[in-house]
Amino acid sequence: YGHESTARLLLGKGATVDLVRNTGATPLFDACWSGRESTARLLLEEGASIDLANKNGATPPPAACQNDNEGVVKRLLNKGATVDLAANDGATPLFAACMNGHESTVRLLLDNGASVNHVNNSGKTPMLFACHFKQEAVARLLARRGAAITKQVVDEAKTQGKRKLAKWLRRVSGHTSLDWACENRDREGLLRCLRSDEYERALPPLAELEALATRGKA
Repeated sequence: YGHESTARLLLGKGATVDLVRNTGATPLFDACWSGRESTARLLLEEGASIDLANKNGATPPPAACQNDNEGVVKRLLNKGATVDLAANDGATPLFAACMNGHESTVRLLLDNGASVNHVNNSGKTPMLFACHFKQEAVARLLARRGAAITKQVVDEAKTQGKRKLAKWLRRVSGHTSLDWACENRDREGLLRCLRSDEYERALPPLAELEALATRGKA
């Protein structure tokens, strides 16, 4: 899959850019799945449909996320791909990136508005996927970006042998944006929190803020 020169030749001969195989996959889907960024770029320039789904409801974005093709994902998003378009099982592209531990792609999706707490048809969230597939770095990133940390999440991390992660998740459960800013020693984030409407109420005691700022990240 994904040979740009062949694709260019076929398109020049009048091939249909969105020709669908018996699986429902388009050339763009195949290029995204195999990580052929140059071919994907060509197909997009020729007007390929970004959100056209195969028989499983999967579209090019999750195909690219599955194999950590961040460049392709970025190009699809820039072309207007729906960041939270779900397949037949209710999973969005974020699930594929989390399941496979592609931290930079997870960050890219979240930066483009992906729902961190989307629930698929089985009641699972991206955080549960990250814990189930032992993707610790991704789980920590999701937590810092507002993922719900439930007892099920903590138990899943523990079940998968990630006891250190489970302990950390239990500790940070319920963290606010102010807590994260302090814990990460993020001065700009802290100032944003203090200026926001959320903190028009009385601030935590100074000792509490200092404790958060100096607490270890284990």
